Amino acid sequence: MPSATDTVEAARRPERAILSALTHGAGELGGNLAAVVVPNLRDLEETARSTAISG
Repeated sequence: MPSATDTVEAARRPERAILSALTHGAGELGGNLAAVVVPNLRDLEETARSTAISG
């Protein structure tokens, strides 16, 4: 699992960014990963909610 440090890619694929943070978050990139992942959590929640409602 590559480290998700690109905010654009993290916004496009937030689930991968979360997995990256879980995998690499305890290392030296932890702060950078959190800065990339956290802003996208709300979008992921909204996407999951709209999928559940429409599905």
